[in-house]
Amino acid sequence: MSHGPDANLAALSRPGASLSEVTRLVSELEAALPTGTPTVFGLSANVTIDLLATYLRKHALRFGRRAEARVGNFGDHIGNVRRFVAEGVDAMILVDFFDAFLPAFEARVPEFDHDALRAQAGRYQSELALILGEAHGVNDVFLARLHRSAASTAGPPDEIDAAIEIFDRITQEEAGRFGNVHLVSTGAICAGLGWDRAHDIRSYERFRAPFTPAFLDGFAAEVFDATRGFGAEFYKAIVLDCDGTLWGGVLGEDLDDGIKLDPFTYPGSMYWRIQHELLALKRRGALLCLCSKNNAADVDRVFSSHPQMVLRDQDIAARRVDWMDKVDNLERLAGDLSIGLDSMVFLDDSAFECDAVRARLPMVKVLQVPSDLSEYPRVIAELKRLFRADERASDGALKTEQYKIRAQAIEARAAFASQADYLASLGMTVTLHRNDRSVAPRVAELTQKSNQFNLTTRRYAVSAISSLMESGDADVYTIHVADKFGDSGLTGVVIVRRDDLQTIRVDSFLMSCRVLGRGIEMAFWDAIREDALATGRDQIVAEYLPTAKNAQVEDFWERLGLTLVSKDVDGRKEYRSALSSLTLAAPPPYVEVIRV
Repeated sequence: MSHGPDANLAALSRPGASLSEVTRLVSELEAALPTGTPTVFGLSANVTIDLLATYLRKHALRFGRRAEARVGNFGDHIGNVRRFVAEGVDAMILVDFFDAFLPAFEARVPEFDHDALRAQAGRYQSELALILGEAHGVNDVFLARLHRSAASTAGPPDEIDAAIEIFDRITQEEAGRFGNVHLVSTGAICAGLGWDRAHDIRSYERFRAPFTPAFLDGFAAEVFDATRGFGAEFYKAIVLDCDGTLWGGVLGEDLDDGIKLDPFTYPGSMYWRIQHELLALKRRGALLCLCSKNNAADVDRVFSSHPQMVLRDQDIAARRVDWMDKVDNLERLAGDLSIGLDSMVFLDDSAFECDAVRARLPMVKVLQVPSDLSEYPRVIAELKRLFRADERASDGALKTEQYKIRAQAIEARAAFASQADYLASLGMTVTLHRNDRSVAPRVAELTQKSNQFNLTTRRYAVSAISSLMESGDADVYTIHVADKFGDSGLTGVVIVRRDDLQTIRVDSFLMSCRVLGRGIEMAFWDAIREDALATGRDQIVAEYLPTAKNAQVEDFWERLGLTLVSKDVDGRKEYRSALSSLTLAAPPPYVEVIRV
């Protein structure tokens, strides 16, 4: 029986759904989706993983997307990768099952002496380096880590564990050399399911298909969680209530000594654990904010002096603690941080508050603390999925401090008679790097997340940024901003392509909301012009591509001094100017530009 899309999606998310049910629901949900370009995967393995295609389609639907998979030839990674590159797939999945490196490899490991095992490992390393090198231009490559099969888990032989550790270390080392490679911890998936539930030994022996549907489901979930649905979701801030969310009880009634928060006694132990989980998310780059109906002084006191508080003042990027409407305060927090409401997740124990936010701010993701507190970790698991970060991004853990620096700057502004006087007092520096490959992950992250100050809103993966830096036909400029309050980090990107011998084209220009309003966007264009003229190019082409969020930069190129040559009915604008005669807008006198 067919149901509506919401009911089908809920049924699809239910644990334990049979393969036939998953297949049916996936087909019905895909039929209801608007026509769009799917995310195309190439699958290559030394065992049979064809069913993974169904589960990739399932998890794409979580993000409102389609997926399709192309299955490569059995055991031919090199040939498969070359084929997939030629076909222009969006992502590749490479799976090696340790026992299948050689027939019954696990059973034979004790027969290998040290040199023979090392020789096998050396062959694996050489082949893996070649495979990943061939896949360097693909946006995302998911490489399975190595683990033992269920057949060898009883009375675990030390020789097999030691051998797998050697091969898995090679997997991690080679993956670390390529910015587009994500490791998938297959052992963790097996441990979470239970080894016997993850493997089908009979199917392995008969069809070379060792993985159960449950394992492949978990693998596909890892792929989409690692990329946040390939850019479908990018949340920045977790907005937290206090009473019933960070601690048990009501602070105004129970007072500091009466709230439930300690590591040993339930329910206080649950809140204590949750605070540790939130702190871990903050370290991975999530901004923690407070939105609580409370006396601000009372909450400040708990954060500063309660002996069991895990979160402290320095962990909170922004707060609205008062008795005003929470919907209004969420909008104020978005303004304080200069982020969109659709970048926020709201966590509260009150059904009333959660329903109000859902109704009035549907773009905010709402999670409710469950009435059955034992279910709270499940909600936090959803938070972890939403904020799963690419750990290669260079400055995620510094974000809270950078937003607090921004707040300090806003507060200090009140002491000056004019904005110009205030900005001149900051001692701002803009450091301009060109093709710094070490920051490619952070550049890719900014292209995925930046919406408001973004002239073209083109999204790039790490591999694409690395390729641009290495191509010789483009330059990727990165902008680092600092002032007397501290270092705001890498906060801007300009991608310039050299289309021909006469012209440079600004492919992308974007800046983080953390540094807007200072005139920094005008500071460094003389340097970019000098680089272009040094290569003999005297024409600059740029464009503005309108989105729902970037209206504030619609006239940026005009303000910079470029000449508008066309405007389409959909709002797209194109600009062209001669660099040698171009009069650029004067850079702010209070910003020092440093070339690296």
